[in-house]
Amino acid sequence: MLALEKAIVRIYGPTGGIVGVGFLAAPDTLLTCCHVVGEAVEVTLDFPLLAAGRKRVAQVVHSDAERDVAVLRLEDPPPGAEPIRLVTPQETWGHPFRAFGFPKGHPGGVWAKGELRGPIGDTGWVQIEDVGQTGYFVRPGFSGTPVWDDEVNGVVGMAVAADLTPGVRAAFCIPAEQLLDAWPDLKERAIPPNPYRGLLHFREKDAPFFFGREPFGERLSAEVERHPLTAVVGPSGSGKSSVVFAGLLPRLRPRPGWAIATMRPGRAPFEELAGALLPLLEPEMSETDRLREVPKLAVALRSGEIPLDRLVRRVLEKQGCERLLVVVDQFEELYTLCDDKEIQQAFVDRWLESLAAEKTPLRLVLTLRADFLGQALAYRPFADRLDGRTLLLGPMSREELEAAVIRPAEKQGVAFEEGLVTRILDEVGDEPGSLPLLEFALTQLWERQERARLTHHAYDEIGGVTGALARYAERVYDGLHETERERAREVLIQLVQPGEGTEDTRRKASRGELGEARWPLVRKLADARLVVTDRDATGRETAEVAHEALIQRWGRLREWMEENRAFRLWQERVRAMCRQWEESGRDEGALLRGAPLAQAMEWLEQRGGEVEESLRAYIHAGQKRAEAERRAREQLRRRITLGLAVGLVVALTLALLAGWQWRRAEEQRKAALARQLAAQAQYMSRAPRSTTEELIAPLLAIESLHRVPSIEAHTVLQDVLFDWPRFHHIIRHEGPVVAVAFSPDGRYLATGSDDGTAALVEVGTGREVARIRHEAPVVAVVFSPDGRYLATGSDDGTAALVEV
Repeated sequence: MLALEKAIVRIYGPTGGIVGVGFLAAPDTLLTCCHVVGEAVEVTLDFPLLAAGRKRVAQVVHSDAERDVAVLRLEDPPPGAEPIRLVTPQETWGHPFRAFGFPKGHPGGVWAKGELRGPIGDTGWVQIEDVGQTGYFVRPGFSGTPVWDDEVNGVVGMAVAADLTPGVRAAFCIPAEQLLDAWPDLKERAIPPNPYRGLLHFREKDAPFFFGREPFGERLSAEVERHPLTAVVGPSGSGKSSVVFAGLLPRLRPRPGWAIATMRPGRAPFEELAGALLPLLEPEMSETDRLREVPKLAVALRSGEIPLDRLVRRVLEKQGCERLLVVVDQFEELYTLCDDKEIQQAFVDRWLESLAAEKTPLRLVLTLRADFLGQALAYRPFADRLDGRTLLLGPMSREELEAAVIRPAEKQGVAFEEGLVTRILDEVGDEPGSLPLLEFALTQLWERQERARLTHHAYDEIGGVTGALARYAERVYDGLHETERERAREVLIQLVQPGEGTEDTRRKASRGELGEARWPLVRKLADARLVVTDRDATGRETAEVAHEALIQRWGRLREWMEENRAFRLWQERVRAMCRQWEESGRDEGALLRGAPLAQAMEWLEQRGGEVEESLRAYIHAGQKRAEAERRAREQLRRRITLGLAVGLVVALTLALLAGWQWRRAEEQRKAALARQLAAQAQYMSRAPRSTTEELIAPLLAIESLHRVPSIEAHTVLQDVLFDWPRFHHIIRHEGPVVAVAFSPDGRYLATGSDDGTAALVEVGTGREVARIRHEAPVVAVVFSPDGRYLATGSDDGTAALVEV
């Protein structure tokens, strides 16, 4: 349960009706609007989201009619109730907010959301408004409710009035500063906005609080000025995104002539690129029109119909700028989330083509995790371009870390207890990827400050740098209902991309993949800042874990991934095949069959509730196709049996009737049967309806030739032999193949070659499962008796054992 939910109270009037809302601002102090309590000296209330129906009485101890603020004293808040702090931000424009109220017809309360605007008129109230098309908005029944700013993660005001003009979805709140002026006793509990970012990277607007990477930011800025391509490479958690967004962009944007676009590759990199450039190309276009145009522009960019450099120049014309900077953040998503090799290469090629233009106005900045650098370098043209254009982002020095810890707090007027900074830095040490853990611990510590001081006691409470994240995640998990906990497992494992040769990474999952029933829990996890929700370039709602540190550091999530790794690997493989099926216009050739189909049916039976509708449709389509093929084979078998039986009867009848011409009749019978077999072979080879018929046709032709040579049978056999390679899979090596072996169940074939490699291939599909490399020729390959393992031996003196 969020802190906000533990502090909200429902206030009742003298007749028992609901008159407004209030909130717990100190252990025994409630705030609400003066017009909610009126002339009352005591009011009845309850905590609707914590202990609904358990009413309590509070005394009105202060009433400020001019500011419309009332202060109530409550001696016995229910167990679990917690006060929420007021936050006094300097700027609120555009910040998302949420509020809880009791409009007419909703005695149980509803949530409203929207965006904060600026102060208005002489009152100094802050305008708030709903910017969505649906959902509840602040109106009568919300008076006295705390306005929670999602940006600063705290209460920035109290709802006081609503504009009742038809069609207007605006209201007003008393800002926190006025609430503190009305009741100064709360000032020691109020805190300034949190300058730390938790698991999220620093954004451009967070630059005033981004310290420790100034030299790198200057160097990066100089590189971007001079060169078209710059790649920022570093391990997970080294701050690559932060140094680009908060260290580079604030340096470039004030300079004249720069246009800037940012994106992440995601699952559909061309759509994400189109979504990033279209607002610059058509700034007046509505959001709805952009969603329509993004797929069209993405197709044109991928095919080369619209060259990227031409689009760049057109953007610069529209913006009146001389240079366009495109930031492709988390470039490794091109390899982890986009499973189409052709799209991966095309995306890189379009950038290389544009960057190759003489005096190009384009500047491309990539952020890339170091463990994926090898995949980027595997494409030679890209490797050549990256050569010398890569900036390595290593760990921060102790002095840089000290600046990152102390200076944001100093800017907000908050100090550390003596020795606490040294203690924090000692715990961080030289551990790689520790920045997200440090930022998260500082974020948690900030919310526990006492009188503008960050204390050792609070640091112990959160578990320090190494324990804060896991402890917080466990606390969120423990606060879920039992049914929500199971759904939390189902949701979070879908937000992890299981690694194959690399560490697990986060992935964006669409609302459709997670399911409508799980989406309320996704929002709850997002409220707790373990998950981030967003929309992709096509407008689909998505969710992802806030940072990969959560995957690496939260023991429960790691255990879930180990327990579910086989399922998630299978699911990602089938998702890739399903997307190919959809892109091919649902071609039956892309459906599952054989062992993969059987495996899919097993997973569907065991965990169908975790498989999205699109995958279920794909699997069921393969099942229907397999059933149709089985019926066709059965019908073919009956036709062949009947045809052979009829031929045999005819031959026997002719033999009995023409005994005295036995030899001649025998020759005629052979000729008739040969012609029949040849005709049947021709029929099957010309219009095969299944793979079985394709295989039977040459066998019938051979049988026909055994009896009587014929042009028809020769023709069928020649046609089939000419096209024979389609019944085989080619396994390629660079040298002679010296060893082969089938697995005990016949599903896999292993080959060894003088080129120092061994290949493991799935017999049914020809798909290469693995390639094992040695330094010298492979001389032996052998499967274990149960078929689970493959062993290879090499002249280099090594043997490899692989789990099939």
